[in-house]
Amino acid sequence: MTKTWKYLLIIVAGCAIGMLATGLDARLRFVPERAVLRTIAIWENLPGWMLPAVERVYPPKPVRVEVEPGVNLLLDPQDLVARQILITGTWQSRVWQSISAGLPAGGVFLDVGAHIGYDTLKASVTVGPSGKVIAFEPNPGTLEQLRANIDASHATNVIVAPIACADKEQVLTLYDSTSQGNSGASSLSLENADEDGKGTLPSYSVRARRIDDVVRELGLTRLDVIKVDTEGAEVLVIRGRRRR
Repeated sequence: MTKTWKYLLIIVAGCAIGMLATGLDARLRFVPERAVLRTIAIWENLPGWMLPAVERVYPPKPVRVEVEPGVNLLLDPQDLVARQILITGTWQSRVWQSISAGLPAGGVFLDVGAHIGYDTLKASVTVGPSGKVIAFEPNPGTLEQLRANIDASHATNVIVAPIACADKEQVLTLYDSTSQGNSGASSLSLENADEDGKGTLPSYSVRARRIDDVVRELGLTRLDVIKVDTEGAEVLVIRGRRRR
């Protein structure tokens, strides 16, 4: 065997090992979708034809990943937040740093706009069996994913509230941006949700309640951290939390 072939085999072997390493999840289980997308992420700075070419050969599909211990998520590469978590293992790390700084073991966390449960499940691990996490999510499709992710993560300290939060009990219209590739942008405002400017989106009538009413019904005696990510409806949420 010539030196050229030896070097070529070494390069190929190195690439194969690299692909295997980048595709591992927290359980050291190889996830092909993760390996491909992480490789694509590197290539995104190279000529523009590479990304669509690779995705045509290996079209990404939803895959369940143990992102970290206690955080098991079904991640759809076609959706912005899920794709980012699949590639990097994180989403808005500074937000989580702010949450975790005030969240002790045994604490209570309200996740208003829980989406697929990334912060919900990280908080579930942080507060432990003696703590509680209340996950608010009104979008029917996202809610289904949230519940499945909680079950897959065995997060028994999480309570799901399938509602929006507002300043009073009412029924509101939620605009679902999932079809535009970013379910996390779903909003009570069509303008906020319609990132592509199409002028229309699927919508649902959703129940809205005050946080204070939910806290009272659940008998919660402490609240350590409340995260509010509601795509423009944050003021309504805050107005529904007036009790001290």
